[in-house]
Formats: sequence, structure tokens, C-alpha cells
Amino acid sequence: MANVNVKFDQRQLKRVQSMLRDIPRAMPKVMSRGINNTTKKARTKITRELSKKTKLTQKTVRSKIRFNKATYRKWAAVLSISPRGIPLIQLKAKQLKSGVSFTNPVTASREKLPHAFIAKMPSGHTGVFERAGTSRLPIKEQYAPGMATLYSEAPGIVGRIQNETAADLVKNIRTQIDMVLARRRAG
Repeated sequence: MANVNVKFDQRQLKRVQSMLRDIPRAMPKVMSRGINNTTKKARTKITRELSKKTKLTQKTVRSKIRFNKATYRKWAAVLSISPRGIPLIQLKAKQLKSGVSFTNPVTASREKLPHAFIAKMPSGHTGVFERAGTSRLPIKEQYAPGMATLYSEAPGIVGRIQNETAADLVKNIRTQIDMVLARRRAG
């Protein structure tokens, strides 16, 4: 699985602690909310970028990204991008007279598998299959590389999202601090 890692500097953490020292239980609230808001925004950015790159719907891409939230006790959120291959049927697969054409997620162009076919299994599952040998059975479903591979092989996307997420984390924590301090002044 591909993960997005963003760290909060210890000096910044000490600064936040000093700002909130007079407000009980504010620190866990500020940190967990700031981290979760940042992680949600990072997931949205990754979804948009991978959707553009692969020509998959954002819904399909988002379903491959798991989000474990930060809590008051654990100040870490994790975005895990699934390494499982993408079934070719999800890549706008079309049956041709001589095989199946699909949109390659790496190049975003149409490609053709000459001996493949689209079939619906007795279970109701539809997929793109190829025969494993010269006989009718067994058949094997065909997959494209997984989202984790597509994400990690796009260095421009990875670096940019890491940098933007680091800046967003500082901004979101600052916003949470301002909200807590404003409530303190008002109440």
C-alpha cells in the first residue's frame, strides 16, 4: 500500500502547546481536528489527480483510498492506497470482434487485448477474461496495475501533494487554534 506521510515539526508542536496551556483538553481537540481536515483534503487531491491521470471516475478512485482518522489519543491519520489491481472491466472495456479494448490507466490511451473476452459469470460478476491455455478452461480475469502503483509512479503528483499537505497541516492547525481561542474569549 502506498501511504502519504506528513510530519508536524516538534518546535511547532511546542508552540501550539504554549498557546493552549491555559485551556484544558484543547490540545488533543486541535491536533486531531487539524490532522483529519488536512488528511481529507489530501484524499480529495489524490482522488482528483489519479482520476485525471487514469480516466477513471473519482468515485472509483476514492473507493481505493482508505482513511484512518486521528483521534484525541492518537495524533496520526493514515491514507492507504490499495495495491490491488484494477479490473479491466472498470476501464471502459468494450468487446470487439478480435478481443477487448480498454483505456490503459498508465498512458490514458485505448489498448487492445487480442484474445480476451467479456463474460458474465454464474455469480453475476462481469469481467474481462483470457484463457490460461489452449483449452476452454481455465480462464483468468485481467487486471491493470493498482492505484498504489499508479500513484507511486507519478513522482510529480506525489511530491506536489506531499508539499501541499504539509502546508495545509500548519494552516489547519492554526485555524483550529484560532477557533478554540475565539470560543474561550466569547465564553
